[in-house]
Amino acid sequence: MKRVIVLMLLTISLAALWSASAEDILKSRDVIAYNCDAGLFLMDVNTGNEIQITTANEVNNVIWSKDGKVLYRTFYNKDYDSYRDEFELFQISLPSLEETRLMSTIIDGNTVIDVEIALGADNNVYVIGKNHGYDEEREQAFYDSTINSYYNIVTKQFISLPKNNKKEPELLQIKKLKPVVTEGYFIKNQIIEEYASKHYELFVNKSQQKNGEFTRLTKYGAPQDNINLHEKPVDFMVSPNDSVIVYCYYYYYSDPGGDYAYTCAVSIDGIHQQFLTSPAGINDDDCFVWTDDSRLIFSQAIENNEGGQNLCILGKDWKISVLKPFEAYDIPDVFYRYKQ
Repeated sequence: MKRVIVLMLLTISLAALWSASAEDILKSRDVIAYNCDAGLFLMDVNTGNEIQITTANEVNNVIWSKDGKVLYRTFYNKDYDSYRDEFELFQISLPSLEETRLMSTIIDGNTVIDVEIALGADNNVYVIGKNHGYDEEREQAFYDSTINSYYNIVTKQFISLPKNNKKEPELLQIKKLKPVVTEGYFIKNQIIEEYASKHYELFVNKSQQKNGEFTRLTKYGAPQDNINLHEKPVDFMVSPNDSVIVYCYYYYYSDPGGDYAYTCAVSIDGIHQQFLTSPAGINDDDCFVWTDDSRLIFSQAIENNEGGQNLCILGKDWKISVLKPFEAYDIPDVFYRYKQ
């Protein structure tokens, strides 16, 4: 009997420590949830402290609630034999880390090729089914930039949860986040010729006046071994406080059909420049994430470790710090908690 009581007390103590640890992490201004092969974790970006949500196995998609007090995550299992795909939606209460199943259903895999979730402006969670599509004129599948995922998509199907009756809900937009563009914010692309090749660079109008002069902001530098730049505009995105520009050149090796990204950052005044990573680009899902104070979270290859990745943060001092290393080809999906 005494042994049972001791075990019960130990279990209660461990549960208390678990809850307190999660509570401490969530007190931070800068918290991420990240999903990797090992599972789903919460991390305080400022200290590196983290905790695993052990009930969340085989996670496909994660979103935060508007107030940052709840996580939603999905499990999606495609059955290529019967095409009866299993989908489940869970709610994770914070800081208790208690998980509740909100939805469990079978989806027709003949028409839906992927499922994800998104938060509506009404703070409801919407489940989005992605459908097959084909561009008959171009005779190829196409990329829907509004969804930002390389799936063949024509329409979105919204599978409503209780009280969600809208067919086309307004999805929540993080106001401080700016879209990936090739022109805007007094920045434009301009083609130049250097090192006997043509490519695009970014030019900035520092005066921000209508007829202001544009001066060069970025510089690719000398050609690298086996890398050839595509003659296509540079994609870029601007930090929440407008002080940092993250941008991508696109290149190939020997086959011009190859398309890889070479991603860098530059301060708006041009004083600081920093290579970030390759071949990941800023159009890749969940690879580049801004904090509220305009630091950048991203993954970077580990030298002399094939496929290994460091989860990093670019600080205000323009130094790159490693938050956590990951094993080969285990690139985490990162979800930052933006409180609305």
